[in-house]
Amino acid sequence: MRVATASYKRCGDGDRQLFSAIDSAVKAAFHWRDKDYASPAYFSVLNVPVCILSQPFWDACIDGGEVAEPEIQHRGYQSNSYPDRHNPTQAMVLVWSVDELSELVRALDDLFAWFRDELKKPEHASRWENVST
Repeated sequence: MRVATASYKRCGDGDRQLFSAIDSAVKAAFHWRDKDYASPAYFSVLNVPVCILSQPFWDACIDGGEVAEPEIQHRGYQSNSYPDRHNPTQAMVLVWSVDELSELVRALDDLFAWFRDELKKPEHASRWENVST
């Protein structure tokens, strides 16, 4: 009788696929930001770069030089400076496993509703007089 065992094997190219996916999400958000900025009209925009993974991922926090116990995560974020144009831009990408995608969609729906409602507040109203929602 064979006994099932679990093992960990690193992908041959390390984390390259993961960071390429995150890089792609940031580049897409910056592309659409640039398209929006090319518009002569007044606008507000909220771009949320998201990298969807086919499975949960390991998270090993390093704080103060100490590595914490790795944990399996279904969602998280990657945030750092991105070499955009002449000055680096802070960019954050949500990293989400597909098994919790419905929760992400609900959270983004809530975020966009909040954003829309904020723009309708009196302090922003004069900017939106000729803009339909």
